[in-house]
Amino acid sequence: MRFIAGKNEADFTPVFEQKSRNSKRVARLSSGAIVQVEEPPAASPGQDGDDDHEWGFFVEEQSLGTGAEIRGWVEMKHISRPAAEDVPLFAVRDGTFVRTCARAEIATQGAGEDDSDTIVADFLLAWANIEAPKQEPGDPKYVNNPADFKGSDAAGPFRITTQAWRGYMEAVNKDVSIVSEFERLLPNSQVFGAAFLAQFYAEEFSKLATPTPMPADGPFIASYLNVLHCHLIGVGPAFHFHKLKDDGKGSELVNTALAGVIADAGQMENLLSDRAALFKVGDEFVTVEKFYSKTSVRLTEAFKTARASIIEHAEYLMPPKGLGGANAPWLAVAESEFEDWHSGGLTDTGGIGRAKAIEYLKSGDPSVNNRVAWCGGFVTFCLKGATPSFAATVVKAPLWAANWVNWGNTRLRPFQLRDIPRGALIVTFPLVAGASGHVAFFHSAIDGADKIALLGGNQSGKVTKSLHVHKNMIREIRWLDDSEASEGASDLMGALMGSTINVDDGPPISASEGDVLTLARTLYGEARGESRIGIEAVANVIMNRVRTKLRGTTVSEVCLARQQFSCWNLNDPNRAKIRNLQRNDNAESRLCFEIAEAAVRPGFPTHVTANTRHYFANYIRPPNWVRDSPNAHLTLREGVHIFYEGIA
Repeated sequence: MRFIAGKNEADFTPVFEQKSRNSKRVARLSSGAIVQVEEPPAASPGQDGDDDHEWGFFVEEQSLGTGAEIRGWVEMKHISRPAAEDVPLFAVRDGTFVRTCARAEIATQGAGEDDSDTIVADFLLAWANIEAPKQEPGDPKYVNNPADFKGSDAAGPFRITTQAWRGYMEAVNKDVSIVSEFERLLPNSQVFGAAFLAQFYAEEFSKLATPTPMPADGPFIASYLNVLHCHLIGVGPAFHFHKLKDDGKGSELVNTALAGVIADAGQMENLLSDRAALFKVGDEFVTVEKFYSKTSVRLTEAFKTARASIIEHAEYLMPPKGLGGANAPWLAVAESEFEDWHSGGLTDTGGIGRAKAIEYLKSGDPSVNNRVAWCGGFVTFCLKGATPSFAATVVKAPLWAANWVNWGNTRLRPFQLRDIPRGALIVTFPLVAGASGHVAFFHSAIDGADKIALLGGNQSGKVTKSLHVHKNMIREIRWLDDSEASEGASDLMGALMGSTINVDDGPPISASEGDVLTLARTLYGEARGESRIGIEAVANVIMNRVRTKLRGTTVSEVCLARQQFSCWNLNDPNRAKIRNLQRNDNAESRLCFEIAEAAVRPGFPTHVTANTRHYFANYIRPPNWVRDSPNAHLTLREGVHIFYEGIA
């Protein structure tokens, strides 16, 4: 059960090693921290003369961005589960808030390579910055806003309403209550609700903007500006504004446009009042086009603030240094194809150009004989033409641009465009009306402009280097660091001698000392701080994958597979903690090593079914692979993880 620490802004809650004030104090919690109590207070009497106090054992959740694994005993008088109306208005602490947004990004990205709805911390921070009151120099970047809107209880750093929060609660509180209503008013807790809503808005907007039947280039990729509009004015009105703009009717005044989709006069009046700064200049309503311009400028400014915050407080989200000179073997294939198109004056309207476009498409889907959009096919062709190892990195359904957002193993950020390595994969939002999105390779930064040039296919019906894209239109910048496995786990794979171990309920598994080391480090990165059952269940999932050859045939291959266990992602702070982890580093490392050694031997406890091969964190929206699997079945809830079998 989750509680809040502290009764007012000045409170600090001591955490003790034992159920006694005389024991070692292991931490001091600031007010507003969320704690997960693991034992009922009534069953936890004190020690050494402290029997008159109720105690609770808890872990301060790593998911909330503290970066620490705090375990200990706290007097229950210092924590509470208040009604929503009784929650104090805690201040936003920038460092913790930024790291919590980073944790939300890593959690959604860690949901799996086939998930296309990851949320970046930059956008969450930009959203909160936009909702902060108009700022003077030195004012806070992020504010825990009171419920001061007209006719709405929207509050907190993201101004989330009770109704929207309950939608988040319904999604994560399936069989067990995880999130409570009072958490809406806690800045760090609200981060995960905002991440859920951003994903929800993007998906709902995409559904409305994607024509039926599905276009050849896949579903519409909702931009961050689209998502922001959904939050500011609602999904329906946001799509209506988008349609007006695409149809050349952006000169319509916003109040007239809203009247066409909001029937309730009171709701309309409140919205126009609450968002007057965006809807008006002076006393006059602006056009839909001007609304787009104002919100776009504001989002650009907020992104700059957000990125500065990440550099200051969560630098681990930044890509590894030195990628500017990194090698992209697939780029040589792309350059060679460009020369053919350029020198031959080819286009995709017929002849050799059309034949080449079909060849690219067939590299992604051999059954395709004709298709208008072929940018994803060009990327696929270049990767497969580089080396056989890169062919394995091609995403599912590669002809859809949206499916490339989790390619590779490194997310880059458009802080400095010149730092993007040539050959990085760029996924954009729709660049023209009626399009769904685009995927191509980074070629160069444009001097004096916040734009980049893309080398890609289906650019004006050709392979060109001349498509210029503003950085605000970039959905993802992805990179494949093929040194990751050797850098992160050079001592885990290769030279160690393997041994065949007979494991219960399955065929023999070949496991080496290196495999056990990899497994222990993965368990530490994924599940330290969880109960023993929780850690063993993660080990069950890994061993189930090894037995069924999902994402690898050895323990190390499964653990280190691309975009599977997020603790190995380059931008996950866990990676630095586990790369050189040894058995005796701390009590939790000893437990993870003990469980890893037992997991590859007969008699290891099984807490999930033999077909359970997936899990995700309970504080995020269920990933696509759950929602899109008709036979998905929950097999275990333990700690912060939810385990599933039957995933397609």
